[in-house]
Amino acid sequence: MPENESDNNNNNTSSVINLACFIIGILVLANTSLDTWDEVGHKCYIDFIILTISATFSVIVLICGGVCLTMCSKNETLLSCIGFSVPVIFLLTAYALMGIIWHEDPEHSVIFYKEFWTEWAFDIPKGTSGLTYFRMGDVVIRIYSTSMILLTFMMPCIIPVVITLVRASTETDLPMASTSFTGIGSF
Repeated sequence: MPENESDNNNNNTSSVINLACFIIGILVLANTSLDTWDEVGHKCYIDFIILTISATFSVIVLICGGVCLTMCSKNETLLSCIGFSVPVIFLLTAYALMGIIWHEDPEHSVIFYKEFWTEWAFDIPKGTSGLTYFRMGDVVIRIYSTSMILLTFMMPCIIPVVITLVRASTETDLPMASTSFTGIGSF
């Protein structure tokens, strides 16, 4: 399989997983009560789900707005600035909220604990409607938690590549940049 075809498959898989988590998040938010989340002691779970839904809408609006502004102003750096800052802001906020979840309930939200695999994070009071949606919310948090833990472990490999790509792309734009870029260590 050619390299580009493999990258397309990975992007498609990632997009499907993100879309599924987004739709499930909307279903969870629409079919559960915020008071019940607070009652079971896991309000931070629904707060994180609300963040992901809000961030997805914000990204869509910012991308559309950024493309429109870029086309009107004919300034390509504006779009690259938005394209860089939006994911960074989302990741920082997501790590902050996920950190609260990891602190409040590490046994059910961190992949290294046995309870992550064997127990539900909370018991829903008898007679509460939407039990399935509360369970779906628990699963969505576990998916995001695992993804963020894996991202944390991969960051030492990702960050140098991103820095190199950014420096290589801006090398010709800077008036004092050297013409012989040799990597991250070249200053």
